[in-house]
Amino acid sequence: MDVNLTPAIANTASPQNRLSNTPPGLPEAINVGNTAVKLCLVTPSKKNINDLPPEMLEHIFKYIGNDKFNVRLTCHAFNDVVDEMLTEDELFKIAHGERLRESGFNAKLINQLIKQSEQGKNFVLKNCQTLHKAGFDMGKIFTLAQKETKIQSFVINNFKVLNKMGADMEYIYYLASQDPSTQTFMVDNGHALLKMGFSLFHALTLSQKSIEVHNFILTHFDRLHEAGLDRVNIEHLAGRSVAEQNFVLKHVKFLHDAGVSVNLILYLSTQEETVQNFIVKNVHYLYGEGFDTEFIFTFARLGERERAFLLAERSKALGRDFSKLNLNL
Repeated sequence: MDVNLTPAIANTASPQNRLSNTPPGLPEAINVGNTAVKLCLVTPSKKNINDLPPEMLEHIFKYIGNDKFNVRLTCHAFNDVVDEMLTEDELFKIAHGERLRESGFNAKLINQLIKQSEQGKNFVLKNCQTLHKAGFDMGKIFTLAQKETKIQSFVINNFKVLNKMGADMEYIYYLASQDPSTQTFMVDNGHALLKMGFSLFHALTLSQKSIEVHNFILTHFDRLHEAGLDRVNIEHLAGRSVAEQNFVLKHVKFLHDAGVSVNLILYLSTQEETVQNFIVKNVHYLYGEGFDTEFIFTFARLGERERAFLLAERSKALGRDFSKLNLNL
């Protein structure tokens, strides 16, 4: 029985919507709205996709490109034949197989992708090449495809920077779940903090502190580190009062060079201004006279009479006259 092969849709599409250089046996096609593409195939004898001429497959691929997955190929009076020839899975492979293979997908992985949700497939198709170049293996791409959109966006936008810091996927996913200010702090400052000796997780803890703490560390770390403070000391000082910070910034190098330990310098920053001034002015001289740190700090807190008494006691003990020390008061 002869079958009418006349296309059901009149060929009224604009020139830009028509297929050019259509191979024999494949009439021009019409894009129907934004929902589907109806392609009039006139090869009812070809019931297996492998039997279709290569030029026809190539033409189909070029035409449907990366359109929606629900695109179906239909023709007048042969819907069943076409559905048998081109299933959803086969159509997906025709449309996207080449690009997926270029991104590291083999046949098994493509079949796995076909089983994913529409959202997952859309994500993989859109981002597989970028992620593959960034170093994602297929497992990581599939995992990312299942995440929320905001997490996907964060990972795609910041993976390269965070990966250079040494962050693994567990860390990156955790950071992706944090508030935007934490994310921005880590992306912008993580590399600098690592150079300062902070670990990634310690830096993440630091991100929860105030902007003032962040600014103090990022601004003064190198200078304080060169003066003898380690990372713990600097982080501790960053949480102290501005007056204490200013004292340390101003006097730390001089005091440390004079022999005062970092812990005592930090302690001195909490003392009264008169005590601070006495030690800054006299510590080098008193060290030169043989006084130890404990004596100097005790001496700095005493009044004039108590100092005279203490010097007399020290004079007797050491057999020297300290009553006329040249103190800068």
